[in-house]
Order: sequence, then structure tokens, then C-alpha cells
Amino acid sequence: MFDQPEPARPSLSAPMMLMAISVAGVLLSFGICGIAAITPEAVTSIFSGTGAVVFGLGVLVMVVSVLWFFLAMIVGALRR
Repeated sequence: MFDQPEPARPSLSAPMMLMAISVAGVLLSFGICGIAAITPEAVTSIFSGTGAVVFGLGVLVMVVSVLWFFLAMIVGALRR
């Protein structure tokens, strides 16, 4: 009687989704470092270290996703 709609497929490709997640990680690291700036010194090192690690991972994942995106574009162009 009622047709079940098919689940929507994500509109972003995998490299673009990875890039979006990495940008969110970089923004999260800004928040963590902002918390480190307003907390007492005993807790600051924990937050600043965590923020630096999250920022580094975010940038690394962003570089990898950009390379993956361009590699996928080149492979797609060569297949035609």
C-alpha cells in the first residue's frame, strides 16, 4: 500500500566527505585551543597539546583528501 522510500545516498563523494570532516576537526582544534587560553595553567598544557594534535591530524587528513580528490579526477579523465 505505502511504498517505502529508498534511503537517500550522500551527495558528497568520499574525498569531499573526508575534507569536510577534516575542516570540522580543524575548527574543533580552534575551540580546544581557545579553552586552553582561558583555563588555569595546570590544565592548559593538556588542552593545548590536545588542540595541537587535533589540528595536525585535521591538516594531514585535509592534504590527503585533496590528493585523493585530484587523483580520482585524473583517473576519471584517463578512463574516458
